[in-house]
Amino acid sequence: MSFHEHPSRADVINCTEHRERPRPVTVNCQPDAMEVVVQADMFDTGLQVDGGHLRLGSVSAGEERVCGAVPSGEAEFTIRAQLVDCGTKLSSTKEKLIYANVLVYSPEPSSDGLLRLGGAAIPVECHYKKKYSVGGISLHPTWVPLVATASAEDQIDFHLLLMTDDWTFQRGSYTYFLGDSVHFEVSAVIGNHMPLRVYIDHCVGTATPDADVALRYDFVEHGCLTDAYLTNSSSRFLPRTEEHKLRFQLEAFIFYQSPSNQVYITCHVKAVPATMTATSQNRACSLTENRYQNHVIFMCSNGQLPICATMLSENKS
Repeated sequence: MSFHEHPSRADVINCTEHRERPRPVTVNCQPDAMEVVVQADMFDTGLQVDGGHLRLGSVSAGEERVCGAVPSGEAEFTIRAQLVDCGTKLSSTKEKLIYANVLVYSPEPSSDGLLRLGGAAIPVECHYKKKYSVGGISLHPTWVPLVATASAEDQIDFHLLLMTDDWTFQRGSYTYFLGDSVHFEVSAVIGNHMPLRVYIDHCVGTATPDADVALRYDFVEHGCLTDAYLTNSSSRFLPRTEEHKLRFQLEAFIFYQSPSNQVYITCHVKAVPATMTATSQNRACSLTENRYQNHVIFMCSNGQLPICATMLSENKS
């Protein structure tokens, strides 16, 4: 998403029918490959992108074919690349392997020198659990997609969406201006599964797709949204309307040290049984400070004030 220092114009959304719009970009994580499906109207403007201008990562000589997009349906393009191709970067945690790359749209001007759509760089990731089985004297790793540890009917699909100001629709533009409120919605789409409640463990903003760089801003830690406490902003979690959804708003910002005005948001989310009691490991709380009365205010999506009260000591430690 891009943040600019100019007044913004209100978005006008016209809906002629109640039909769920396909996600602009979908990532399918396969055992040995990353598949990125892009809708031709990826900017939701009515203008279709040229599939020849889509690619995965920085393409080196000889990789144009495997890293480029091909038509895969009506008004749809697909890029399928091996996990080691197209400049995909591998990182790992104690429990997961993370393959990260960037979907790049770099339009070329027409013969008369006009551009109808701007370029875009959208981070895409595949997360895989590390599973080991010991047989004889050898240790064999097998990589299983994070969302594929259950059967297809019980699959949990997490989504992080940018929403319009009234939270009614997914936002079509990734451009914001300083002072704007960015509305995020995290959801867990489930099949035949027990009712779940979604939580956000951690969110970080970076100037590049790499979530582990030094120039970063961690604004959700252990389920605590601390931006308002640190910057006196209006950022906060909103009260839940559905257990499998969690909404929060964050004031737009840029990194002064970065020459780019793009900010990449990476969040780690999880889902637990809806009947589970909120704990310090499962919570969605906002930490603010009253600058005039000099006291701390806790706002929690589920009203669990004792659970949220531990945030202050954690934030200061």
